[in-house]
Amino acid sequence: MTDGDRALIRVSAALASRDRKALTGAFSHARSVAKDSEVQEVLLQSYLFLGFPVAFEGMAARRELIGPGPTGPATCALNIGALPSDVDTALAEARRFLDDERLSVAAGLWKKVRGSFAA
Repeated sequence: MTDGDRALIRVSAALASRDRKALTGAFSHARSVAKDSEVQEVLLQSYLFLGFPVAFEGMAARRELIGPGPTGPATCALNIGALPSDVDTALAEARRFLDDERLSVAAGLWKKVRGSFAA
């Protein structure tokens, strides 16, 4: 295993731990031993395992530390394209989506509960 591979694993672990200090340290280390496109790929793939909010938080943390990463379709094996140019807007949208989903689920559960008492 290369130092770059270890650094990418460290970034992944820091993302999963949701520890901002660990994430900043992992990004700093990865910068010296891994390609920016590889770090970018770890961030983009993290949404599958950690969810969009965690992935967006990781993207925001990376941008604060080292600025925007490479962009364009080649940055992701899934070919989903570049990161949003405004991470704060993307985070707000993700949070709003989660709030809408929670409300929708809660409303559905309430209808089931209400229906079971009406019967």
